[in-house]
Amino acid sequence: QIHYGLEHNEFSLVFQPRVDVDGKLVGAEALSRWFRGDHGWVNPADFIPVAEDSDLIIPLGDWVIRNALTLLKSWVDNGLPEHFRTLSLNVSPKQLLQKDFITSLEKHLLETGVNAELIEIEITETILVTHKELVINKLNKLRELGLRFAIDDFGTGYSSFSYLSVLPVSTLKIDQTFIANLLEEKNQQVIVSTIISMG
Repeated sequence: QIHYGLEHNEFSLVFQPRVDVDGKLVGAEALSRWFRGDHGWVNPADFIPVAEDSDLIIPLGDWVIRNALTLLKSWVDNGLPEHFRTLSLNVSPKQLLQKDFITSLEKHLLETGVNAELIEIEITETILVTHKELVINKLNKLRELGLRFAIDDFGTGYSSFSYLSVLPVSTLKIDQTFIANLLEEKNQQVIVSTIISMG
């Protein structure tokens, strides 16, 4: 069904805005969505794990990058808000570990003419547990192209702080479990403050 969806344009992108404390639009995160005709919308929590398990996350992820960059170029041509600096793209561990990932990403950047400095790649902590050296090398090569990086769901992995000094990371996305009751929970406030300080 995912194969069919990719071949028949059933997938689309939505963009979650990122705003600063003053409410200014400073960026957005591209998210894939799937509409299966008579079956309606498929929950990402249902199709993303299946795509991961079947390796279809690789063509799906490539589709997301190509289409997100194409849309970003049209936004740039039409005039982005002056504070807009970042389009975030989620990259799965399997996708990042592909030998041709850097070449493919560079190709999409060249074809669309998008400034790489507008792009932030989001990775999860889990990939750093088993592929730390390989990931560091890849991220450094991508950093040379101008891209930036974020660690998603930060604080839930096994090596949260050990790699902060060696990874070219510009953003930590603190996991929602630490901010769900941030205004009421003193313990969450301490944890979040500590993460921010160490970051």
